[in-house]
Amino acid sequence: MERGRTSNIMFPIILSTLHKFSSTVFGFLNFFILARLLTKFDLGIWSIFLFVIAAFELSKGSLIKNAHIRLIINTEKDKYNLITGSSILVNIGFTLIFVITILLLGPFFSKWLNLGNRLFELLYSYVPGLCIMIFFSHYEAVQQSHHNFNNGFTANMIRQGSFFMFLLFHFLTASNIDLIDLVKYYSIGNATGFLVLFYLTRKKLIFSFHYSIETIKEIFSYGSYMLGGNIITQISSNIDQILLSRVLSANYIGYYGIASRVMYAVDIPMNGASEAMFPSFTKASSEKDKSEFNDYLEKITGSLFALMLPICIFLIYTSEYIIKIIAGSDYVDGASILEIYVLISFINIFRHQSSNTLLSLGKSKMHFIITSIHFTATVVLMYVGISNFDYLGPAYARLLLALVSLAVWILIMKRLTNINISNILNYFLGFYPSLIKRVFNKG
Repeated sequence: MERGRTSNIMFPIILSTLHKFSSTVFGFLNFFILARLLTKFDLGIWSIFLFVIAAFELSKGSLIKNAHIRLIINTEKDKYNLITGSSILVNIGFTLIFVITILLLGPFFSKWLNLGNRLFELLYSYVPGLCIMIFFSHYEAVQQSHHNFNNGFTANMIRQGSFFMFLLFHFLTASNIDLIDLVKYYSIGNATGFLVLFYLTRKKLIFSFHYSIETIKEIFSYGSYMLGGNIITQISSNIDQILLSRVLSANYIGYYGIASRVMYAVDIPMNGASEAMFPSFTKASSEKDKSEFNDYLEKITGSLFALMLPICIFLIYTSEYIIKIIAGSDYVDGASILEIYVLISFINIFRHQSSNTLLSLGKSKMHFIITSIHFTATVVLMYVGISNFDYLGPAYARLLLALVSLAVWILIMKRLTNINISNILNYFLGFYPSLIKRVFNKG
């Protein structure tokens, strides 16, 4: 990939965005069906289960995938086999630790959330699915380290589509569905996606196993703080549901589940851009001239603000209709939560891009410290919010934190990168005029 050529980065961005878009679409479809097949309480348990496994996979990816990509980019080809072998060894070890944690602490965690043993039973039943994801995530890292995003997109589509087809069968036949059945279907989807991705990746795989302690140390050196930061981020993004289950009831989790899914949809462009731009940002950050790096960041941030503004306005004004479509009239009380979360998502665009910038600059320790402070503030304010505003408390707490975080991240980024806020504003204001001009010029 040539640096400085925006045409060369658009295809990865589009594929990465489509991947996240498809995940969100399937998430909506799955929620649409499950909200009509499960009780509010069972839907709350399933939401927490998805949070736990998603937090694990994303945290594992932050430790291994990004380190794998960074090492491949900055290492000679004759050392690729050491990187690959060391990467999968860390992958296996990380998964093993998580499985042991489930066995030891799963029952306590499930009861602490007032869910009895039901959450633990789901996590225990998913162990085969976790083992399958070791190789799925490894093959995905291999593909992305070679700037190939389309094979991972295909495999993930098949993986998610397989699970959805099981749900669709139950919905169309009006047959009962058990939470354990959902876990089995999820594991089958993982296996299907794994087989497809193995076939697509087989020519790039190195079947002779080699590793080195030094390479493993490099993975942990780069990824350890990133791992900690992303674990905290994942917990923080779902702490509202955890605290509601602990303090009030799992019956309220569905309200926040809808809001979270809509927020994920709103976040698709910036998540897709961040993942696809990570290799390019990493290269640009290692160069002496940082002007290209700053230009990338200012353009993407300003364009994302402009792109998301009309979408957020539309979602806020149609919140009640959206909830009725997704989950039915029983969940319409969550409309105010959805409106607040969409507003938060728009405010957090700058924070999200700045956070990923720290990682591409290799400042994972700073990222971890900032994330830890933010998480602590989130927990404290949410407890206060629930005590004073009942189930709306977490939403008000997040809104306050979003506003404070925006000011803090502006100060941090101006100091680290000399980013020009006025340039971001110019790109924001000029996005649609520039787009219209291009359309008419082509016409």
